[in-house]
Amino acid sequence: MPLRRPTPTPRAARGRTLLVAGAALVASGAVAGCGGVSIGIGGASSDPTSSATSTEAPTEASPSSSEGATDPTGDAAPTGDGAPRTTPGETPGEPASTEPTSSEGEPTPSESDGATESDDATESDDATGTDPSETPSPEDSASEPAEAGAADSLGKVVSEPSIPHRGEAFRWESGLVAHVTEGEPFIPSPAAAGTDGFSQFERYEVTLTNRSPESFRLSDFRISAQSAGEPASRVFDSGNGINSQPAQDLEPGETARFPVVFGVKDPQDTVLDVVQAFELSDRVVFLPPQR
Repeated sequence: MPLRRPTPTPRAARGRTLLVAGAALVASGAVAGCGGVSIGIGGASSDPTSSATSTEAPTEASPSSSEGATDPTGDAAPTGDGAPRTTPGETPGEPASTEPTSSEGEPTPSESDGATESDDATESDDATGTDPSETPSPEDSASEPAEAGAADSLGKVVSEPSIPHRGEAFRWESGLVAHVTEGEPFIPSPAAAGTDGFSQFERYEVTLTNRSPESFRLSDFRISAQSAGEPASRVFDSGNGINSQPAQDLEPGETARFPVVFGVKDPQDTVLDVVQAFELSDRVVFLPPQR
């Protein structure tokens, strides 16, 4: 019996068969790949450790980095967002000056305050016009202009070794100034004391001005007279305002004035002895007026 040989398959049919088989393989591979992707995505979303690891990694300062960032003084340089930024040539850790300045050179508030205090102090000194450390001296008082009515404003002022005349003023080294008028006739009242033995009387006005830096006791002032070589008599007449001289203290710059009356033998030959204290060295003689 003759063998039957298989019928050969056409090439086109075989190509379609291979193509179908390949497509099936590709489809199965795609299905397998989608399953893997789905599993991978699900795994990424369900694993919390994977999310934390992928979004934030904790950082720690490296010891070697910190040591390398220290300044020349050996202090650790600050790190982080709050660390001050430094510029070349600036020492880390030293804060920049915060004192306000003006671009036009205006003084800062502290400088202005200092200038104001200095100006106030200067105005205060100018207002007083004197230095508290200075103490007036007789020489300074001598250079001051004499006010009206003062002893050194009533006539020529002399001092030792000159001898004054009545109508002039004498100044002692202490600063006390005495002025004695030339004299005028006086008629005492019946109640006057010290008139016995005299028929002529002379009235003198005595003015004392204290130009010293200390007070002067008027009770230390003495005055007497001689006429025609004989002692004159001091007359007191309260009815005519001729009383004892004042006894209060004469403060620096103050002036006192009082009258004195003497019974004399010769009014043209009468001299007055004036003593500012109890020492004879202070005795001054006022001669008759110059004619």
